[in-house]
Amino acid sequence: MDPVTLILGAFMAAAAVVGSEMVKDGYEALKAKLMERDTEESDIEGAIAGVEKKPQSASRREVLREELEAFSFKEGDPIIPLAQELLEILRKERHLSQETYQAILKGSGAIVQGEGAMGGGEKSAVVREMKDSVQTTGDHSPAIQAGTYINEQHVHSPGVAVAGNVFVEIYNFYQSPSGEGRLTEDNFKQRLNRYLSWVNDRYGKARLWGAEHTSNRQGQPVKTLPNIFISLSLRQAPRRNSETATTHLKLTKGHLSSSQFDESEMRHGEGSLVDSCDVLTLHDQVAIIGGPGSGKSTILSYLAAGLVASATGEKLPTDAPPIRFPEGKHALIPLIIPLRYFRNYQRLCDVTPSEQLLTPDLGTLSHFIFWHLKKHFPGFSESEDFFARLLRGGGCLLMLDGLDEVVSREQKGIIRQQIEELYSDFPGNQILVTAREVGYRENAVFGEDVLRLDVQPLNNEQLSALVCKWCGQLYPGEVEARSRELCDAIQHINSLRAHRDLLPLVNSPLLTTMVVSVKWGDTELPRERAKLYEACVKVILQAQYVREDEARKELVEWGGPWEAQRNWLAKLAVEMHSGGRAGAAVAEERVKEILGTELSEEVLTQLLVSVRLRGGLLEEKAELFQFLHLTFQEFLAARWLAKEREHAFSVLQPYVNDPWWREVFLLIYGIAQVDYSPFAKKFLKWLSTEFGKGENALAGSELAGSALLELEQPDEKLKQEQAKLLLHLLTNPSMVASGTLRVRAGDTLSRLHDPRFREDAWFLPKENLLGFVEIPEGSFTMGSNENEGYDREHPQHKINVSTFYMSRYPVTVARFKAFVDQAQYVPRDPECLKGVATHPVVRVTWNDAMAYCTWLTRRLREWAETPESLATLLRNGQGGSPRWIVTLPSEPEWEKAARGTDGRNFPWGEEPDPTKANYRETGINTTSAVGCFPSGVSPYGMEDMSGNVWEWTRSLHGNYPYPSDDEGRRQREDPKSENTRVFRGGSFVSPEGNVRCAYRFHDPPGGRSLDLGFRVVVSPCSGL
Repeated sequence: MDPVTLILGAFMAAAAVVGSEMVKDGYEALKAKLMERDTEESDIEGAIAGVEKKPQSASRREVLREELEAFSFKEGDPIIPLAQELLEILRKERHLSQETYQAILKGSGAIVQGEGAMGGGEKSAVVREMKDSVQTTGDHSPAIQAGTYINEQHVHSPGVAVAGNVFVEIYNFYQSPSGEGRLTEDNFKQRLNRYLSWVNDRYGKARLWGAEHTSNRQGQPVKTLPNIFISLSLRQAPRRNSETATTHLKLTKGHLSSSQFDESEMRHGEGSLVDSCDVLTLHDQVAIIGGPGSGKSTILSYLAAGLVASATGEKLPTDAPPIRFPEGKHALIPLIIPLRYFRNYQRLCDVTPSEQLLTPDLGTLSHFIFWHLKKHFPGFSESEDFFARLLRGGGCLLMLDGLDEVVSREQKGIIRQQIEELYSDFPGNQILVTAREVGYRENAVFGEDVLRLDVQPLNNEQLSALVCKWCGQLYPGEVEARSRELCDAIQHINSLRAHRDLLPLVNSPLLTTMVVSVKWGDTELPRERAKLYEACVKVILQAQYVREDEARKELVEWGGPWEAQRNWLAKLAVEMHSGGRAGAAVAEERVKEILGTELSEEVLTQLLVSVRLRGGLLEEKAELFQFLHLTFQEFLAARWLAKEREHAFSVLQPYVNDPWWREVFLLIYGIAQVDYSPFAKKFLKWLSTEFGKGENALAGSELAGSALLELEQPDEKLKQEQAKLLLHLLTNPSMVASGTLRVRAGDTLSRLHDPRFREDAWFLPKENLLGFVEIPEGSFTMGSNENEGYDREHPQHKINVSTFYMSRYPVTVARFKAFVDQAQYVPRDPECLKGVATHPVVRVTWNDAMAYCTWLTRRLREWAETPESLATLLRNGQGGSPRWIVTLPSEPEWEKAARGTDGRNFPWGEEPDPTKANYRETGINTTSAVGCFPSGVSPYGMEDMSGNVWEWTRSLHGNYPYPSDDEGRRQREDPKSENTRVFRGGSFVSPEGNVRCAYRFHDPPGGRSLDLGFRVVVSPCSGL
């Protein structure tokens, strides 16, 4: 054995292929032993540095050989077994073939011989092995296994290079953690360019299904995501301001906990719309929440692509929205981590518990990040130090995509803690998390430290912009005409639904892109969601090959005709979905297990090959198979179950209240309605009647109503029947159900046309007194005792209140809109007219509310159908008193109606209860349809007195005790005063202490906010 050949071979092979920790450790040990031999006559250090700079260079190899030959190696020299051990590691981990390994040991291998030596050309054994390790992904981009050396030509194939000033900032992030980094500046730059190239290739694309291969040849190849992306609108959810809370507690000297704070800054300063490209400037921990296809993942991809462009100085298209950085930073390294792989990762951890001793953080989100990068980024093994130090240096944008795909109710505390630990372990980084709205709300994952941003539906302007950008890629010569055609078609579809008080069908990036895909294939646009998905599935499957290309057709038509492919993909989808969130991505063995009974071994093998090579509806990523988008898994699962007819009921039974299955339930009805309408009727009846009287009964009835609304023209009789069933369950005080389910049920009831309200009576309640409830004359205890509440609630005192009538519900959006339309009134904030019809109106000023009262007073005095008892009071008064009016309640009227005469803390009793009202601890984070919490009614039957929205009163702000004499009350309730007015009851953003009956707060009469509304009374109110 030639020791020089042995040592040289081991050193060069390891330098070229830095794979696992064992390889790196062995390499460092061998290097240290070589450096010990450095002498004045030798420059071994310089030779090693040259090898590390470019290990595949033949000239560098010869320099190192010359330095090694200057030494005398004797038998038993400790450097020889080190070299042998390193070669053995390289062989076991398949970085060297047995042939090359033996050649090095014998001293006659290509690695040390002239032409074809290591790094010397195509004939090199090591180079051949590296070439053999290259695979191809579905999008034809090269993917190289972890541990192989990627040569200079491959690294820069996409072609990025970091700009000078930005590189300095990023390199400073790398250098800032304690301890010396392993990478020199040149090596760091090489790793950085390599990684950014990979990010750009992976996340910088915009995809239109079928555009690449359809027979429609008018368009040009689709370019990058920046060519297509439009900024999305995000609504900033109210968030606690701890500084405000502390200040408030000091000023009031209150006795409540620190969670009961002054809400004024939060209520008026937040809740506004923000641009998706501003997200990095808002907060360092953000949750982006939205429905399926709303663009959550696309936002992350665009941020990644934009950060690459910013780092490299690349010019984005002129109409691409710019990304704004947080203060003090001009660069961030994007790390997108799809959480759908987390469960598979945990399963792998569970079967290797012994690794826990070597890797203490095994099984955590922190370790999962590096595991995921290693699985996906081909250069990870030689760049681990690069990622770890950048994270510790605070130079990364860490994006965790799809939290709802991993979090179960049982796991929510663990996940929340681990994400908090991520921020604690890697301070200074930005962390973004995405999740679907239903799953996120159901699990209520985060607290106030994470800013919640809700993705808003596309408005008409955004929708047109997205369509125009797609048409610019597909129809460059006729953009205007094609855009107008598509936008007109979309507006027609949406207007048909708007006329029936339904949400638009096409109002998300995914559905808009699907419309473009379907239209690109010269197909008529469907007007229902299930039909649109069906059309898009057809487009994708039919576009897998160019029909004229028989060779490609033979390669990719692996399941027979596209209809057959759709059928067995549906089988796969329902089995994957039945696996829960862990089933969103499955291993090859699971695919074979599911489809083994449907396909022959030959067809199944060809399927797996084709998926790896080209993808389509099904794709392979990190050795796991998943559908192109979760929406397609849901649709295909629904399609399979709809075809199963009544046999599907046993499969669906356990999932009626599971957010993971919601879209499947909704789509089944739409598919069944097209496929076999008798089953559609049975499905609706089963959902509405087969789940007893508990929470599942409400969930089933709500799903039935929502499914019915998916149709282009739902049967009106069915809608009425469904509304009655849903109302009966929702308003049952003994029904125990979560707040999130109640909100969904209330919204669905509203869209079915809530039978509680009369459209012909300005949407007042359909009750004997139009929803006005008599509150009899008498005294009650007002305020809080000295040991409770805030100073402004003291002293507690008795006060008498004359008879009045209070509206059972707060004034709704529909009621206020009827006033605006009939009276031609212009509210201070037009946004108040938006929202679900039966939600309380918000963003109204005190003056807006009083204007409504004046108008309703006139209407009820004039209207022939006003109930007699109310009409008499409004037209004539009582016992010679002036005519009564519709007005805002005074503080005493409001508090008496809320708490009755027994001095209770809350309308329902002494203790807070988030199942009885919509406040912060309920976890809804938005208004809810009135009357959704019947067990939280006051002693007089008033709904929503605590939570949902704050309610204006007619009382001016002042100290207690409240005046008891007529003159004092006239002054306290002076309608002409411009001083601040009190509002009561708390809202959906209020902590439990602020929804007590005695709690009071105030604003100027021109104030308005996203959680401030009102309710009205019919009162003698002689002073007004």
